[in-house]
Amino acid sequence: MPPPDSAVAFLAALIARARPLHKRIVFPEGDDARVIEAAGRLAREGIVQPILIGQKPNSALPGVTFIDPAACDRTRDYAALLYERRKASGVTHAEAQELARQPLYFAALMVAAGDADGSVGGAVNTTADTVRAALHAIGPTPGVRLVSSAFIMAPVRVPNPSMRLSPKQCTRGRRYSVSGARPMRCGMASKTAKLAKVLPRSVVS
Repeated sequence: MPPPDSAVAFLAALIARARPLHKRIVFPEGDDARVIEAAGRLAREGIVQPILIGQKPNSALPGVTFIDPAACDRTRDYAALLYERRKASGVTHAEAQELARQPLYFAALMVAAGDADGSVGGAVNTTADTVRAALHAIGPTPGVRLVSSAFIMAPVRVPNPSMRLSPKQCTRGRRYSVSGARPMRCGMASKTAKLAKVLPRSVVS
């Protein structure tokens, strides 16, 4: 069944906004066949400059960059950056070096260091692992204490059930404010509704 016209128009608008920006987007799950195929298409259509974390395959993909953390000269710098950001939480130099070689952390640290403009993960890893790496390596926007995630679906949008915020961490109004701001950044009108009770636990530690 073809997607509805609203979904086609929404994606076309996002692509039109992204293409002239030439953003460098890093994909930590660069060994996954679906990610490789998607990166090849993104490069062919000139939507973003894809960077895949993993070993370069035998068949080259024009416009796609592959980086192996084990052989990258920047890994040591990323480990130092992670240590500075996490030492107050008890992370040691050795632990930072080990984490920096993990694809999720490596990709997030590329963004933190300014070597990439964004990171897209979650095709293989869990939401909790993906968000945890981003929070540890990049952190939220200054002044923001809450994080949330969402699905964009046709023709409706719903909060991502993989991200559960504890009621002790925020008020109901602030939760909806965080969720409601996201679609406006994508050029969508914001209409937020509570669909389920918030569970008293968080998946991000």
